[in-house]
Amino acid sequence: MGLLAGTVALLVLHLCLDLTPLLVVLPAVLSFFLLNRFDEAYAYPFGQYTVKVNYWFAVICVAVLAIGAVLRPCAESLTRRGLRRFSAWYGLGLVTFVLLGLLSIVMSVLSERYVAHPSAVGELLGLGLVCVPMAFPIVIVLSSLTKRQVLMSLRFMLAMAAATGFVMVVFSLFPQVVAEMLGWIKELGGGGGLVRGQTPLGHPNTVSAVMTLLLPLAVILGLRHRSAIWTPFYLASALFLMGGILFSLSRTAAAIATVVVLMCLLYLLLAAERHRVVALASILIFVATATAVGSALFSNYDFSRFWSRQYFEDANVERRLQTMETALLVIRDHPLLGVAPNSVYPQIELNPGWIPEGMDQLGALVFYRGHLTTAHPDNLVLMVLAEFGLLGGAVFFALLALPVLAIWRGWRSCAPSEALERPTLAAFLIAFVAFLGVGLGAALVAATIRVGLIYWILFGLGARYSLLVIEGRQPEVHNANAAPRLAPTTAPIASRR
Repeated sequence: MGLLAGTVALLVLHLCLDLTPLLVVLPAVLSFFLLNRFDEAYAYPFGQYTVKVNYWFAVICVAVLAIGAVLRPCAESLTRRGLRRFSAWYGLGLVTFVLLGLLSIVMSVLSERYVAHPSAVGELLGLGLVCVPMAFPIVIVLSSLTKRQVLMSLRFMLAMAAATGFVMVVFSLFPQVVAEMLGWIKELGGGGGLVRGQTPLGHPNTVSAVMTLLLPLAVILGLRHRSAIWTPFYLASALFLMGGILFSLSRTAAAIATVVVLMCLLYLLLAAERHRVVALASILIFVATATAVGSALFSNYDFSRFWSRQYFEDANVERRLQTMETALLVIRDHPLLGVAPNSVYPQIELNPGWIPEGMDQLGALVFYRGHLTTAHPDNLVLMVLAEFGLLGGAVFFALLALPVLAIWRGWRSCAPSEALERPTLAAFLIAFVAFLGVGLGAALVAATIRVGLIYWILFGLGARYSLLVIEGRQPEVHNANAAPRLAPTTAPIASRR
């Protein structure tokens, strides 16, 4: 009853006050926080599994946005060719992916040989964990968001991510201060004067992946946007994001963030029609400063965690390779439909009291046919193919590509001299490159709903923004059958005799 009442209340507010931007951003905001205290009080058990309140909030928001898109007189969105085409293809792909996931679960329950205790309930919840965030792009595209509201939503997400980066830096350097202020702390290791910990913001790998995804928007908009208010905001956000990525001690995120920043600077250099010498000099100064600061920090702090882990570092690399080999074995055993989600690889968010089959000094272990693996195979492609097979994986990656293709079309439609729309869409494209880079070292979009929410919301906003840009630049089509208008004349009309 509470969920139904909340859905009705949000729907009424949405129809009366147009709260689409708020409903779009709130799930992304919630996904920044772990909120353990709230989860303990508001969690819904399903046997051995638990569905947390923020997941249900995401479902409510999807339902409200979808219903609002149908009931509002915003059917004008459906009359636009670009929005209609994107919605049709994306909706077809999402329905196909859900059906393939359900078929994978049915096959797992009926004929699975290698998973000891397959659970239809757990696998259905795991499928929902992956599919619920994937509904956001289509409902955002069909919403009434304007380009200005899209930018405001992006700024809100950047503000949350920048605050996250600030807390990560302070926590890494002064963990006791953060512990006294927040009261939530879980040390995960570290060394060389740094503490790597899990705060209410979540695991550092998850947080750093989100900050890497948002970093291009902060860098490009900060250097191209001409505003006395928003330019300092973007630049400060970029600074805090870089600090958070660095002090989260995530080596994959730090490497990808370095590449992303260089790509942003290269784009800005190529896009500069005038003062290219000044732009090049600024980039060289930035690179020199970043190199000097990085050298000083790395000589005093163990950001790579190599010194503190010593011989365990080689074991960590070997563990990742073994995990990927196990994923290839799962794919070989289930080539078409996969082994089903939350089957071999447990969704930790659905299993708060999960106890791994094995444990050593490097972390938790799961075994498949005697081969060890971690909770996910540290690679997005391998995890998607293992859980959904070649068929489901093809549809999944096609859904990943659709918003990016829409953003690419919008970027190409802009004039090179355009000061805001073209750089914004370029930042989305570089963010997708960051996502691909993070996906090579982690499977967070498929393994955790928190990163999945932010990714699909972010690129849903990008697709909406791009399609609005394209529609705004298309010439008006006149009806050929309409009677031609007579040009006004100033000649005097002869009076009848």
